[in-house]
Amino acid sequence: MKRQQMIRRYSEIQNCTYEQAEFAIDTVATLICEGLTEDGKASLKYVGKFEIRNYKEHKGFDFRNGRSLEIPAHNRIKFTPSEKLREEILYKEIVNK
Repeated sequence: MKRQQMIRRYSEIQNCTYEQAEFAIDTVATLICEGLTEDGKASLKYVGKFEIRNYKEHKGFDFRNGRSLEIPAHNRIKFTPSEKLREEILYKEIVNK
């Protein structure tokens, strides 16, 4: 689902204007970014946890050139879904569409 679809759906559910829904969606995204910047983690009930993981410098392999290379130390954002989200989405019976 794209941002505009989320905003439209949120305004339908909450029975509010498109601008109010846009503000709410953008606020949640901003708060997640602030949490990651300040603490290195952010959590949403019934959705899951976002956290920053640090990776050390390590060796990798470039298959195009056939050479090994050094991958510099970097951070990644890891998402862990909540148990409720897992049950609803991951363990749902697969239905052919």
